Amino acid sequence: MTKGKKYLLWSTPEGLLKAVIDPPAPPQYLRIVAAELDGHPERGNWLWTHPELDKQLWQETISRLKPYFL
Repeated sequence: MTKGKKYLLWSTPEGLLKAVIDPPAPPQYLRIVAAELDGHPERGNWLWTHPELDKQLWQETISRLKPYFL
């Protein structure tokens, strides 16, 4: 990836890595959407979340989202 550029990175179910450089979406977009879908919009922007609370909750969020990505 290009240093300093925004990018969107994901993998397909087949394991292929995909990327879009400078996507037409704001930073943290997928995190914000995922937090809203998970019923916790306050967790969407890491800049607004207390670091210790974010650390405590990230594993819970991964567990909740895991069924949608397998």
